[in-house]
Amino acid sequence: MIIHRFSIVLHRLERHQLELLRYWRNNNYISRFMEYKTYITQEMQNKWFDSINNKHHFYFIIENQGTSVGLINTSQIDWEKRTGETGLFIWDEKCIDSPVPVFASLSMLDVFFTYFGLMKVTAKVKNDNFKAIAYNASLGFTPCENHPANEFSHYELHASRYFQHAAKLRNSAIKLFGNQTVLELNKSDDTAVFLTKLLENKKFEDLIVSVGL
Repeated sequence: MIIHRFSIVLHRLERHQLELLRYWRNNNYISRFMEYKTYITQEMQNKWFDSINNKHHFYFIIENQGTSVGLINTSQIDWEKRTGETGLFIWDEKCIDSPVPVFASLSMLDVFFTYFGLMKVTAKVKNDNFKAIAYNASLGFTPCENHPANEFSHYELHASRYFQHAAKLRNSAIKLFGNQTVLELNKSDDTAVFLTKLLENKKFEDLIVSVGL
């Protein structure tokens, strides 16, 4: 699946992109904020990919102006409860303080909340990652209750709060780039088949779905 929205392209992670991801995930620039800090081998990365390459996990390479700049995900999806977990990291330093992370987050959250019907996502953030905490708050994330205190905190975002709290950000993005979303799906992908069925009998004026071979 490929998502086109707000000038950002989100490519669902494919096996040929794993070495790029592994390089940055092992880089201290990224790993210092991660709960799992063990060096990731090629074998470990491939095993991880095999475990997440299904309808419950969607990891996307963020592409800005033809360049891969980071990773964003909605994963651990419970389609019955309509919940999931989300995360983001940017490895291109030029994009850190740019609108790119915001546009990527808005694009993904819009798609999973609006078209795929999720009602809540959660996120885990290292307590000294103040920039990420402030960033999540700008989207409407609030602290979760009943989680043990450690170096990471849990946050949650309900769809209704997102559309209310992030309205100014979304309206600014829509004003700049319009409100159209294009989803590219591949018939040979079992996940794409699942998503196509999920979208059946639903009509969205701002959504174009392209299904290829």
